[in-house]
Amino acid sequence: MASRKLTKRDLREDAFRDMLADGYRTILGSLERHWTLYTGIAVGIFLLVLLSYFLWNAHVKKTSNASYILAEITQTYDARITEEEQPATSVLPTFRDEKARDAKIESLLSDLEEAGGASANRKAGMLYRAAHLQRSGKTAEAAEAVSPLVKDDVFGPLALRFRALLYESDQKWDLAEADWKNLAARRSPTLPAGEGPWLLGSYYERRSENAKAIEAFEQAAAMLEERPEDDGLKTRVTGKLETLKGEA
Repeated sequence: MASRKLTKRDLREDAFRDMLADGYRTILGSLERHWTLYTGIAVGIFLLVLLSYFLWNAHVKKTSNASYILAEITQTYDARITEEEQPATSVLPTFRDEKARDAKIESLLSDLEEAGGASANRKAGMLYRAAHLQRSGKTAEAAEAVSPLVKDDVFGPLALRFRALLYESDQKWDLAEADWKNLAARRSPTLPAGEGPWLLGSYYERRSENAKAIEAFEQAAAMLEERPEDDGLKTRVTGKLETLKGEA
């Protein structure tokens, strides 16, 4: 299957509003069922922001000024674009157009940088800035913005996944492959066992490099060997291996 470059219209699609409540397990299932690059971008950004939010919520004191700003960024990023009057019971803000929402996010991100505070706040802010740039179609700038987090023990796997997807969208295949390989070799508390090789194999499958995909999926299978047979990731890896080897 030939690879394609995403259009600006594709990149401006925001899946957060519909997907935020579904959770990490549902998104992994979506990635397996809809493994095109477009879905991969949406899933990558969703996971990036979702986990950064939970990390912030778990580790930052509520009395911190920076934490309040980050909470407002979270709400503004997920705000709806509508001309309808906002219900009194609504938790999230609404904006009449994307320009107004983006301007508010930019202002809040600047406020967060000035506020300082815990490193978790700053790192989450960097993730939001990168996601904001990506949603505006500025993929190269988004990749640059997220790069300082790549070596971080906690945020690194998310940053690598996000940057790899951005490189794919710009058809920078060598850079994308390098990030997926780095992720496959990474060991981190925020990266479940076997997921790195699984994502590397999925990348090779998107590139129609089935021999390399099989090799990566076999690596994932070895890491998941002691998992129960009904383990979600193990089931997906096994299924991919059976399909790809059957096509060989």
